[in-house]
Amino acid sequence: MTIVNFANECGLTLLGLSLILGLGVRLSSIFGAVLMLLYYFPLGFPYPDAHSLVVDDHIIYALVLIY
Repeated sequence: MTIVNFANECGLTLLGLSLILGLGVRLSSIFGAVLMLLYYFPLGFPYPDAHSLVVDDHIIYALVLIY
């Protein structure tokens, strides 16, 4: 689990830096959207939160990154 946690932190850092610096924005936004969807599915598909039916903040973030 520590390796997965480290890989997640490095991936988030690299995605954030590339989006902030404007390097490979299209590719980074696709990878960011995939990462948000991967965060969404383990939450208990299709009801990730007690206050939402299907749409969670991870889905909104993924749609913004795709846009």
